[in-house]
Amino acid sequence: MSERNRNFVLILFGIPALVGCLVAYKLYEGLYNEILEPRDVRQLNVEEVPGTHPTILNISIQPFSSAAVLRAITTKQRGQVLIVLAHAGMSGFVKPNSNWGKNFELTVPDSFNEVQFGHSKMLIWKRGSALPPFTERH
Repeated sequence: MSERNRNFVLILFGIPALVGCLVAYKLYEGLYNEILEPRDVRQLNVEEVPGTHPTILNISIQPFSSAAVLRAITTKQRGQVLIVLAHAGMSGFVKPNSNWGKNFELTVPDSFNEVQFGHSKMLIWKRGSALPPFTERH
């Protein structure tokens, strides 16, 4: 087989294989690791635990989808803001690490003034401020 034919065969089979792998990864990511956004959540409660230092927040999340399973809750830091990310997956594809509606405790150090939710960064708590309930902000 000539060099030119070998390159043609590599391109002919290599590009579709690469595209197939990318599609499979996106499908896997959608079933296994979806970051919930405010539009995906029916109820999001945030309560500050009185008398704690540093501040502790009790956060509970109820998604719209009954097929979703909560895998994990993680946080990111951006300046004086903590961003809460709720990782969910489809039931049957992931092992749940927490139950929906179960409170997640978040410790907010004094150096942080706001807590936001999801990649859309919806404000869910601000130091020294009372925000309306989630259903009124959504």
